[in-house]
Amino acid sequence: METSQIRIDVSDNTMKAVDLAFQEAQSYLTSGMGLAPFTVSAIDEGLEVDDQSAETPDDVYESVKMLLAANMPEGYALAYDGYVDTEDGERDAIVVEVADRGSVSAYVLAMPYVLDGGEYVFDANYAYVATTNQLYPAGTKPIVSGMSALSDEDRAALAAEEAERAAAEAASDEPAASAASDEPAAPASDAHDVEKAAPAADVPQGAEPPAGADAR
Repeated sequence: METSQIRIDVSDNTMKAVDLAFQEAQSYLTSGMGLAPFTVSAIDEGLEVDDQSAETPDDVYESVKMLLAANMPEGYALAYDGYVDTEDGERDAIVVEVADRGSVSAYVLAMPYVLDGGEYVFDANYAYVATTNQLYPAGTKPIVSGMSALSDEDRAALAAEEAERAAAEAASDEPAASAASDEPAAPASDAHDVEKAAPAADVPQGAEPPAGADAR
C-alpha cells in the first residue's frame, strides 16, 4: 500500500493497547488458533485483553459496548480479522478499531498480510484506514483534569479563594501551602503519527467484523 502520514489523537496508554492488539492478533494467526474478535482495554492496572467472539457482528459490538459500559476504560482497541481494498486488490488484514473515552469517533487501523506457503507474512506497519462509530455509552465524557472538570462558577470561586490567599500571603510574608487536588490527572493524549493507507480500506462507517471467526 502506498502510504502517507496522518496523526491520530489518542492517549499514550490507548496506543499501547493498539500495539498489543496487533501483536496478539499476529500471535493468534501464526499459532493456528484463528483470530476471533477481542479487545484490549487501557485500565488503571494496565492493559486487559477480553475475548469478544460471538455469533454475529452485531453481537460482537454489543459485547464490546457492555464491556466498555461496565469498565469505562481510558481507551480500547477492538481487533478482528478483515480485509482492505488496495491498489493491488483486496488483501486480508488484521483490523483494529481504537478510541479514547469521550471520543467522537473511533479510528480504523489495518495491517495487511498474506499466507505464503503456510506461513503468515505481515506488512511491516499498520496503517490508518478510516473512522467509524466509537462504542462507549452515549454521553460518555473524556477523562479530564480536575480544573477542566470544574464549572464556570467553581472556577470563579476557586479564583476568588486564590486571590484571598495571595493577599493574606502578601500581608504576612508567609507563603501558604499549595492546595492538593484529589481529582485525577489528565492522561497523556499526544497525537501519534500513523501511516495512511491509499486508497482507503473498504471498512465503512459502522464497520462490522467478520462473524465466522473461531473462538480462541
